Formats: sequence, C-alpha cells, structure tokens
Amino acid sequence: SSWLDYDASSQTDWSHLITLPTYIGSEANTKSFIEEIRFSSTFKGDIQVLAGVYYEDYELNGSAPLAWSGDPLQETPIANSFPPSLAFDTLHTSQEYLIGTEQLAFFGELSYSLTEQLTATLGGRYFDYDQKDKFDGFGAFFGGTFGWDRESSDSGSTYKLNVSYTSDGDALIYGQWAEGFRLGEPGRSTPSFCDADQDGLVDGVGLASGVVKPDELESYELGLKKAYFDGRIKFNAALYRINWEGMPILLVP
Repeated sequence: SSWLDYDASSQTDWSHLITLPTYIGSEANTKSFIEEIRFSSTFKGDIQVLAGVYYEDYELNGSAPLAWSGDPLQETPIANSFPPSLAFDTLHTSQEYLIGTEQLAFFGELSYSLTEQLTATLGGRYFDYDQKDKFDGFGAFFGGTFGWDRESSDSGSTYKLNVSYTSDGDALIYGQWAEGFRLGEPGRSTPSFCDADQDGLVDGVGLASGVVKPDELESYELGLKKAYFDGRIKFNAALYRINWEGMPILLVP
C-alpha cells in the first residue's frame, strides 16, 4: 500500500519568453493511493503460480495565475500576445486544472517445469482505467475564457512468454517475448490563439487535439547469466529488440 498527499508551490519568471515582466505562480495538491495484493506459490511439484490485483487512484489539483509584475499603469501592450488596447493592469489571468487517473488491473503467471532445468512461464495482465482532465482559463491570455472538461477510458490485455534453462554450471539461459503499454491521455480542445482560422487544427502543425491512446510495444529478448569462481564474478548479457507503436510526440509550431 502506498498513499501520498503533498502540496507544491512555485514562482516562474516568464520575462524571457515575452520580453516583458510577467510571472506564473503555481499552487498544486497531489493525492495518490496505490494498492497491490500479490500471491506467489511455493508448491511442491512442477507448477507454480503468481497472481495479483493492482489498483491506482491519482488526482492532481492546481492553479497557476499569470501576472504582470511591472508598472500597472504602463499602457504598452505585449506584442503578438494581447489586443493592442489592453492595459497591463488587466493582464492578470488565471488557470485552474484537475487531472486524475483511476486504474484497476489483474495479473498472473503460470510456470511449468518441463524438466529439472527447463522452465516455461506464461503470463498476462488485464487493465481498465478512467482518466479525467479539466482546465479553466480566465483573462486576456486566454481571450476571455477558455477551458475543457474531458474524460477518457480504455482497457486491454498484455501477455508474456518466457523459457529459461538452468545448467549445472551456475548458468541461466533464457528467451522472452513480452507486451507492454503506457496510459494515454484525455483529449483537449484547441485554444483560439492556436487556431486562428478556426479549422479545428493547430496552426503550423496541421493536427487536431484529441484523445491520446495508449502506446504499445513488443519486446524480444535472449539472455545469459553466468557465475564464476563460486559466485565471486557474475556475467550478464542480453540481446533484445523492441517494436514500439503509437508513441505520443509533442509538436511545437
């Protein structure tokens, strides 16, 4: 069991980005609870079992106002960022956000000793998760008000197969195929200042904001573990290949 509840705050100078004295103040609270129950057998015989349940509940709440830190009476607008008629005393903006994930997974492995030295293992994991992403922005930077309230969910299964051989000379030779995944993200709206022609695509990128599906991979591995001189020297070597699909990337126009 793991439980965390902590607060964080920061002040970030944005003057180098827009060449005028502005800063972002951030206040955030994170709550995370993780529970895992696992059973691992020590049966007599050729069959061993590993089984378990995994649960995760994560939530991040925060706010981050963007504030003008110069002379509030100065009337010079920020170039290419705010309307020309906007005075600096109205530049104070605010953003509030909520990000959360709840995940439940079941996993298990079945190992069978084909001989005293050769063992085969088949494993699997089923997952189901829900995500939420809420954002509210107010003020000049967001063109008045802007925000989204999105949710997404997904489920699936991953598997693995392992064959290992243990020799009498303290050597382990193994081969493994396994699948893996990483959680996606809920879809987000495209703000108006990133989509001037209002065609639903981010300007300069040509892609629309949307749900980020989980990225997946397949890995293939061959390995050797060998001990020498009564275990005082150990040698490990592996050859592997990973096929990674659906990797999310960040594009900045």
